[in-house]
Amino acid sequence: MRLQFVHIWILSLAWIIPLVAVWWINVGRATGRNMAAFVSPIMQRKLMTAQSTARFFWQTGLVLSALLLMLIAAAQPQWGIKEEIVYQRGRDVLVAIDVSRSMLANDVHPNRLRRAKADIIDLISELKGDRAGLIVFRHKASLLCPLTTDYAFLRQTLDSIDTDSAPAGPTDIGDAITKALESFDNRDSSHKAIVLVSDGEDLQENALNAAEEAKKRGIPVFAVGLGSRRGSRIPDSETHGGFTLYKGDEVISKLNDEALDTIAKISGGVYIPVGTASTSTTTLGTLYRSLQQRVGAQDFEEVRLRRRVERYQLFLFPALLILLAAATFSRGRLLTGSRLSTNNQASDKKTEATTGNLRNLTPPSQPVKMLSILIAVSFLMNTVSAETNSTSKTKLSPQPSQTPPGRAGARIAQKQYAMGAFDKAAQTYMEAARGSTVKSQRDFRYNAAVALLKAQKFKEAADILQALVNENQPNQGDEYRAMGLALYMYAMTSTNTAADGLNEVAHNMRKAGESFREAITAHDDTETRANLAAIIAKLPEIEQRAKISALLAEHENANAFQIADVMLSRQRDIVTSLKSTITNDTPSYVYDMEALAASQHDNADLWIPLKKKLLDAVAQQPNSTNLQQTLASVEQMTEMTRDKMLNASENMRDLDTMAYTDAYDSSEIIYGFWKHIAPYAALLEEDITRQSNAITHTHANNSSSFKELLANQEEALALSRLFADRFAQTVPETNAAPTAISTNNTENAEQITIEDRRKVLDLSTQAIATQEDAIRFLRDSNIEKALIAERDSHGILLEIRKLLPKDKSAQHDQNTESQQQQQEQNNESRQQQEFQQDAQQPQDTQQQEPQSQEPKEKPLPEDVKKMLEKALQREKEHEAEKRRRMNVPRIPNERDW
Repeated sequence: MRLQFVHIWILSLAWIIPLVAVWWINVGRATGRNMAAFVSPIMQRKLMTAQSTARFFWQTGLVLSALLLMLIAAAQPQWGIKEEIVYQRGRDVLVAIDVSRSMLANDVHPNRLRRAKADIIDLISELKGDRAGLIVFRHKASLLCPLTTDYAFLRQTLDSIDTDSAPAGPTDIGDAITKALESFDNRDSSHKAIVLVSDGEDLQENALNAAEEAKKRGIPVFAVGLGSRRGSRIPDSETHGGFTLYKGDEVISKLNDEALDTIAKISGGVYIPVGTASTSTTTLGTLYRSLQQRVGAQDFEEVRLRRRVERYQLFLFPALLILLAAATFSRGRLLTGSRLSTNNQASDKKTEATTGNLRNLTPPSQPVKMLSILIAVSFLMNTVSAETNSTSKTKLSPQPSQTPPGRAGARIAQKQYAMGAFDKAAQTYMEAARGSTVKSQRDFRYNAAVALLKAQKFKEAADILQALVNENQPNQGDEYRAMGLALYMYAMTSTNTAADGLNEVAHNMRKAGESFREAITAHDDTETRANLAAIIAKLPEIEQRAKISALLAEHENANAFQIADVMLSRQRDIVTSLKSTITNDTPSYVYDMEALAASQHDNADLWIPLKKKLLDAVAQQPNSTNLQQTLASVEQMTEMTRDKMLNASENMRDLDTMAYTDAYDSSEIIYGFWKHIAPYAALLEEDITRQSNAITHTHANNSSSFKELLANQEEALALSRLFADRFAQTVPETNAAPTAISTNNTENAEQITIEDRRKVLDLSTQAIATQEDAIRFLRDSNIEKALIAERDSHGILLEIRKLLPKDKSAQHDQNTESQQQQQEQNNESRQQQEFQQDAQQPQDTQQQEPQSQEPKEKPLPEDVKKMLEKALQREKEHEAEKRRRMNVPRIPNERDW
């Protein structure tokens, strides 16, 4: 038996006890001296009980002992061991996922099976102590993971499933439900549920019988539908690029809503189609929260724990008793207080008895009459009080409401509602709710919201209903239905056409859709589904209007070049990221592609404000011939490029590698447009970047990148020529001052002298000449001379940058720019030194140098290597054997999807 303290640091506070003792004694002595200074000893004996020094020190010792014991108790002393049985509460949930070939259809991004796996991961993240298992089914169902709380193993099992995880053949949903029922134990079923994830194509048609069996056992089936009602073709893995055929025709797999909805209703569950979830943020995680409300938890696991026995009671209770004992040494205060308490209690009892008699005088058969008398008396008293206050000019607080609380006030509100006074009825309902029970309060507040709906005060009604649904009570279908209607009407009656107003309309429409969906989950009916369908039909148009308005407002102060520059930078980042993501073969591949698809879609939307800027600029040009033709050409170019970028986004969602081609082509189109409107300073910066890339590729001397090397140098030459032409046009020789053009913001530009202008043009000519020499040397395979010419042209371009005028708004960045120039010069000198060293060293030394820079990894022991190789080989053999058993040869004309 070993003594230990949970909070042993508290014992270090024991030094406070002597300080308390000294303070206590000094206070007692000071009290005596102060009393002697004002009251004579004779009067003290008459007014106070006799003071005893021994009693004082006994009381002091008891208080200090109690403090010491309380400190020890606060430190939580423990000794001894005891065993406890801890029960874990939770639910049993079996997830049955369809792995038939129809789940390879891509009408849900990226396809049905991958989307199902991603949604089940979201469900796993919501499990808090609940046990979950995994079943896959095709022609037959297989239990891959039994009920467990090891969520890491569950996710690992989920990642490994594919269409070969279950025996091939026609899909049998009934066998999956039966397998799930067999996997549960036969004890109480109130805490069990099945989550069925499928497209609903049941080719064996045994599901309804299995759902009936689940109903008998009290186990609900929560069905999740994946796919579209329009349908999609099924890719065939045996014919690359082909699709599944049945009797010579392509198979179209469609979402069977009716089958899944029937299964859910028969078993007492809920059906959620993924198509409905597109109007909100619904995932399997939110579905599981709904499941938790319907399925109760139960103790299903016991754990035997060994814990130390808490002994603080042995010190705390004596400390309390000692404090009570110390109180008895006081000089009569305790007795006086007891008498006062007794008198108060007697007075309270008398008041209670009197009140009880008055309450009994009220006849139970005349509550309405008595209520009228009380209201009349209250009204008379308020009137007299008001007259008195007006006479005395005394400022009082506002009068309380005249609406009686509870059902009496609700009856008044009902009469007001029937007479068409909806505003007054809503106010009366809210006042009646203040003194009611919790249940009546919810009813009265709901009635107030309905009255506000009739009064066309949709925002106020939605706020009340939102507060009601936030209370998360069961059976909230009516509240969600009314809130959906309020939000829908509030959105449709909005007159704010600004960007914020349109965004609010779209937000309210989405929330209305979510409310109707929750109402369907609570209680399905035709009218609510029709309302949800109406919102789904109108929502895309409203969201598009809101998006266009927001984009135009965001880029209102930007010119065309600034928007194009941002678009080009983002598109290049997308292309670079996409190139590395395509080669990524990890579970995050799907999420990375979806993120890139969203970025590509957002970047394509930048054409909306850019097109408006371009059309406005063309329309404002004086003496413009063929204006309509020019406008049509600009609009056609922008829409064509935007469509290509949106197509790239769709391909990314479909995990199609053709997305890289579309994204790269879009980048080149944007770059060509960017060069057409870019100011000369931006052209020079792009020229410097291209020239630096050419130097890097030439220094690498990689024959495989010769085409890219030559392309970079040729593009740098084209940019130098374009810079020279645009600079000469923008800065005329007459006054050497920059003139404003439609795509160049030169309001804050400094003037350039005629001498500097000539230097810039002369240096541009030199840069063009050296770049032409570099191209000629590259084509002659003279790498050394080509590299020298490229570095010379790069240095000339940096000299031009120093001569160009700076924007006043960018003067605070001059230090940063000079640092960048210094860094580029250092890089250039370093590359020159490396090139000279490479030319002097032997070839074998050049090959050995990179190897010496790589850190050497410590080799694994041979026995560890052999063990890992053996384990890997066994895993491969196991996977091959499983696929062989599951992948039964296909029978001709068999419906295997």
